[in-house]
Amino acid sequence: MKKGVGALEIIFGMFILIIVVLVLIRMFTAIVTPKKITEQLESFESAYQITAEKAACNQACDTYLDNGCSRRDAVDFCLKKIKVDIDGNKLPGERYHGNFVRNLPYCEDGLFCFHVSDCKCGNYKLTAENCLRILCDYYQIDEGLSNDVAVKLISNKDNGIFWGTCDKNPKNWGLDYEPPSNLLVDWWWDNSGYDSTSCSNIQTGASQTGGIKLECVPSGNYITCSWSGCLIGDNTMLNLGIKKEGSPPETPSTSCKKGVTGNTEASGTCQTGILPDPVKGNYIARLTCDSLDAEVPKSTTQNIVIN
Repeated sequence: MKKGVGALEIIFGMFILIIVVLVLIRMFTAIVTPKKITEQLESFESAYQITAEKAACNQACDTYLDNGCSRRDAVDFCLKKIKVDIDGNKLPGERYHGNFVRNLPYCEDGLFCFHVSDCKCGNYKLTAENCLRILCDYYQIDEGLSNDVAVKLISNKDNGIFWGTCDKNPKNWGLDYEPPSNLLVDWWWDNSGYDSTSCSNIQTGASQTGGIKLECVPSGNYITCSWSGCLIGDNTMLNLGIKKEGSPPETPSTSCKKGVTGNTEASGTCQTGILPDPVKGNYIARLTCDSLDAEVPKSTTQNIVIN
């Protein structure tokens, strides 16, 4: 009788052990296997830990403004990364993780202050594109570094501005929803010019106090522009022209401020003549003002849309 009881106890014990092992395996699998992302994030404001990270970005912006919009402080803002969770697992800033935010793909470890904080000095906003211009000016002008060194520092994967480590194609993320677009995750990085191999290919000089600045707005059948920061002297030139996108190469720009040498206007305002029909469309304003003997005259551009 005792032998039978002992055998039953062994069988029952083994049964309990099997159940415990199965439970442990299920728990371990749940931890190791990442949950599929079931939906995109409505906005960065919905991201886990955004409040603290955005506060730090706003502090960096305040320092930039308090110091007269200095380029050094702009650099600090531009290079400041944020750590937030956008895929819903409550682990902010993870490598190799990504999700869509407002229909646009991002890597969690490729987010910066300029993605979540509107930092403006007057009308000049520290965007990803403007940060590239600022960094080019800072490394080459302020630090005296070569073009090759500047470009490497700017796009450095660890300490520069880079799109992140997640798979570039969101279709490979294993999403549990249909991607809202076919964009690759490095779209903002490419669009802002960070894939450039040379700072000379980037419109620099419009970044900070001491650099040239341009602001144009449509007004009826005209475009009015204001500029500042141009050099004054006998050996300087100033030219501000506006051209409609899609115009043949031989089509001349509509002059707002005709090119002159011996510039005497560091800043000013001008208005184009009546724009040719059809007026509606996208226009590009280009301001060039620098020393005539400069190897690459400083210039800046702005897009204007007339609906």
